Amino acid sequence: MPATAEEEHFGKLAALLAQEVGFARTLSNATKNGTLGDGGQVIHRPLVTNWPMS
Repeated sequence: MPATAEEEHFGKLAALLAQEVGFARTLSNATKNGTLGDGGQVIHRPLVTNWPMS
């Protein structure tokens, strides 16, 4: 049975949130380990989606 548009959007959102949590954990671990204070560089990527706004 094919997924509905709502189910597909929910799946994409869940995957996006899981990725963002992973990035947050990586950044948190890096700051705890002091790797950013020694000339390390933080790169921020904006959240961009092409999902329809309803």
